[in-house]
Amino acid sequence: MKEKVFEAQMNLWQEGVRALYKDLQEFHKWSDNKVWLEVETEMIKNSKGSFGSDDLDWVRAIVTSKKDITLTEAKRMYERFKHKTPLLDAIKNLRYN
Repeated sequence: MKEKVFEAQMNLWQEGVRALYKDLQEFHKWSDNKVWLEVETEMIKNSKGSFGSDDLDWVRAIVTSKKDITLTEAKRMYERFKHKTPLLDAIKNLRYN
């Protein structure tokens, strides 16, 4: 995958997950702590042990805009979860189920 295209997709993903996370919080009228607890629990449940505490801390920092994803991190996550979307699946399950 070309570097510029990958970087554009990475930025689009980051903007999207932040918007979806905020929408989930507003939809349920959850506090900052409650929305994260629900997303974290759903991700752990759906990942069957493939998510550790470091992964969860990293995801939380991304969705709460405490940090921006780096190109290196995006490449690592792409290789690790090529055809899986644990964060998006968690948000979807909590929003629509």
